[in-house]
Amino acid sequence: MKRIFLLTIFLALLGCDSSNKAKTPEEVQAEIMASQKLFKENQQRIEAANKEREVRLVEQRSYISVRFVSVDEEFLEVELVNETAKDIDNVVGSLEVLDSSGNSVTSIALTNWVPGDTYLPRGGTTPARKSLALETPEKRNQILERASEYKLFYTIFRIQFVGEDEINYLEPILQPKQVTILEAKPVNQVKPEDCASNQVSLETEEIYYPGPKCEHIGRNMDSERFKVEYINMCKSKLGITEHLPSVAKVQVSSCIYETKRPGLTYRKRICCDMPE
Repeated sequence: MKRIFLLTIFLALLGCDSSNKAKTPEEVQAEIMASQKLFKENQQRIEAANKEREVRLVEQRSYISVRFVSVDEEFLEVELVNETAKDIDNVVGSLEVLDSSGNSVTSIALTNWVPGDTYLPRGGTTPARKSLALETPEKRNQILERASEYKLFYTIFRIQFVGEDEINYLEPILQPKQVTILEAKPVNQVKPEDCASNQVSLETEEIYYPGPKCEHIGRNMDSERFKVEYINMCKSKLGITEHLPSVAKVQVSSCIYETKRPGLTYRKRICCDMPE
């Protein structure tokens, strides 16, 4: 029985070997040429995509330039400059810090998407900060030593000029999706803190935001303390005319999801220090 089993296996293997027809030199050469052609086409496609990406990146960084201002243990402070001939209404982008070799040192998303509230008028400037709190001690020391030598870029992902449709550089897979808001009783999604006892509290009017999340509104609140509009609100309320460098605090006081359209409405609370 064992001999019959081994003979069966041998015949089966022999049958498999006899069915494998060897390729001719012409067939092998044709496969090699086809493979080389496919490799070359893929290489050309990748090079073309990289070149297109480089051209697009230059364009994305042409709208707003970045100037180094100062650095300390807590913040890297820069100034954003509108390099276009138009008023910028809304913008979504990233502040990028690169070393002399083009390697990333650090970065932070900077977003201001408040329709109707002009962010950067033509030729205008605005301060921006990158917190160093989450950097490693080594990286923080490196930034403190070399900050003035770094290359600074503001890369635009989405931008909208006043009175124009937005320009969107996000890949389709990264573009924000519209969210259908179910009919529901309006609920404030934030829990603001009261202003201090030695501060005056002011509220902005309700503002509509088409974005999907309340978290988006709360970004970069610290930099909004330097917003001229809020500084003037405090000066008017306090009845002062002297220079006021910033307000004490800005926070989102209410954020309510819309029930009849995508998006949300929100208010901001400004805390103003009372004169001593």
